[in-house]
Amino acid sequence: MSLILTVKQTRDRLKKRVCPLFTKGGPRDGLKSPPQVGSAVLLRYDNRSILLTANHVRFDDAGRERDLLIQTPGETDDSTTFVNLKRASRPWTIRLPEYANADVICIPLPVKLADAVGKLCDFVEPSEIGSPDDEVSGCESRFLLIGFPVSKNEPANKNPQTDRARKAWGNTVFFIETESRLPDEYLARDGQSLAAHFALQGDTKMRPFSGGPVQQTPDFHGVSGGGVWKLHVDPRTRLVERCSLVGIFIKREPLRGKIVLTFVRSAWANNPGAWWRDDVEQTARVTSAKGET
Repeated sequence: MSLILTVKQTRDRLKKRVCPLFTKGGPRDGLKSPPQVGSAVLLRYDNRSILLTANHVRFDDAGRERDLLIQTPGETDDSTTFVNLKRASRPWTIRLPEYANADVICIPLPVKLADAVGKLCDFVEPSEIGSPDDEVSGCESRFLLIGFPVSKNEPANKNPQTDRARKAWGNTVFFIETESRLPDEYLARDGQSLAAHFALQGDTKMRPFSGGPVQQTPDFHGVSGGGVWKLHVDPRTRLVERCSLVGIFIKREPLRGKIVLTFVRSAWANNPGAWWRDDVEQTARVTSAKGET
């Protein structure tokens, strides 16, 4: 995002770069939304549209793979439709060695589904992807975590006038104001790749993204897979000089009364060759050798 905007304008734009993910189950009457299980960042490269999320969102507590659902507009303005991602395509893992054990996955979207999702959300372009190490001379930096806490999102209810389910989610976002990251030793002790991860420390109380007084940080269940943006703010004009996606939220841990937020770096996304699994590439080579299109 290269436009020079106020912090509020930037936040309002970023809210549409993230979407919630759901799974089958919950109410059987079809008029209430299925349970939400995570968040995802919408990413577009050339003609490819992708959901970037935490890999663990794909699995339930017993280790079984979920049928993930994404929301698209319904037949009326106040209704919604849930589309199964598992049937649409299989996920891609990141093939770079430093991401071998990283909790991150790419889920490609078919063109028709991407167009439908795009009516509710916006896609991140490659030019909007940065690094948490980037700095702009003379600017203050802050990190923004954007996701959908399950505890803050009400399920859809029946609209008595249309007899359909209302849209099942709204943007409930919290941001972290911090200028310093946790030392690399924190990540190293867990055996995480320093080339693929970085960590921030957030307080047990945070200010709602939409403004208002500081309040207790919500349960982060459902935020996994949400995006992390870095804002560079001019201290004189208070305008955002640059804003870029720098990571994906994968977990939090208590540490001496604080909340530790660990992220997966997303700079690799500038290299589309890093998105493909070896078996997908092998399939493509075999298909090409057969002369198929």
